[in-house]
Amino acid sequence: MSPITTPRADDEPNDRFGYSCYVIAIPASESLIEAQQAIWREFPSDRAAIPAHITVKGTFVRISDLGEVRQIVASVASKTPQFWISFDGAEELWTEKGGILNAPVFPQIQQLHDDLVQQISPISELRYPDDPYWVHMSLTSEYESGGVERIKVAFEGFDWGSGFRAESIDIFGRMGVAISGEWNLV
Repeated sequence: MSPITTPRADDEPNDRFGYSCYVIAIPASESLIEAQQAIWREFPSDRAAIPAHITVKGTFVRISDLGEVRQIVASVASKTPQFWISFDGAEELWTEKGGILNAPVFPQIQQLHDDLVQQISPISELRYPDDPYWVHMSLTSEYESGGVERIKVAFEGFDWGSGFRAESIDIFGRMGVAISGEWNLV
């Protein structure tokens, strides 16, 4: 008997709103976005990627109403006070395909995640497990053989700082497939 797996969103077709999948994220500070983008320009990948961010509701597809998703996110955001995303204890984790900065989970972001999952899940289909939630920032993904080792060197000694203030929550939608598609602010 084989294990049950959640389908990936890599080749999901665009929906009637023009997006193949969605993510809800907190954008990183401008300085982190600029630093990450400089490294990405030096080491480009064909995989669609969102600039430096912390995902708070992972990839979902087949929504019934984009307006409802926007309303849910706005409602949850309006009830969520700003908070600090700390990089104390954060660590870079690398695989043969890419890397992430994994930071400790803390009560405010866990509550934000739980609220979004509870309200978005009934009107969408999940593409990756939401729980257990882990606070992470994608550094890079989907590099050909040896590519990750080269970009990993670019991140060596990178000063992540102490973290950043979570000031907004954004919905991103990917137009097209993972390779060659494009993420946009919805």
